Amino acid sequence: MKTIKMNVSLTEQMKKEIIESEIIKLTADYQLKHQALNKELDNEIEKMKEIINQITYINADVEVKPQPKKRGWSDNEIEKLKELHGLKKPSDIAKQLNKSYQTVINKINELNLKDKLLYKWTEDEINILVELYEKSLDDYEISAKMKIPVLDIQEKITSIKNEGKLILKRVPLPVVKKQ
Repeated sequence: MKTIKMNVSLTEQMKKEIIESEIIKLTADYQLKHQALNKELDNEIEKMKEIINQITYINADVEVKPQPKKRGWSDNEIEKLKELHGLKKPSDIAKQLNKSYQTVINKINELNLKDKLLYKWTEDEINILVELYEKSLDDYEISAKMKIPVLDIQEKITSIKNEGKLILKRVPLPVVKKQ
């Protein structure tokens, strides 16, 4: 059987008709998909509206109380802070003045009282400090655990080292080798 080779050449008109029919098919497909997506979106919107209505109904039964305004510092509180500063821990001062720990620290910094030791160290606190230091915790970790400002931690570590009473050594952390 012989194969006959033929040159089929499409006329420009035929090419144009084929392209137009493909565009019509694609446009119809797009419109169908678009309609389906719109219907899906409409369903989702309706579901969300129902949920919002339910939430609104639930919230209607809940009494919403306004948030209390932040209480500033009275002159008496500031005087008391200055009096207690250096004698008590900031956490104890905060409890006594009915303020948060961070509020007390912020006010101490604002009043520039931070140069003065915030409180006197107890023997137990010094022992805990030494123990944490020797476990290779950094000053910030020690500060967080003991709830003592980092500057006081650093000052106390320095003073213990300078007194020569203790030689504080940090144990190096173990090196993890890649396998």
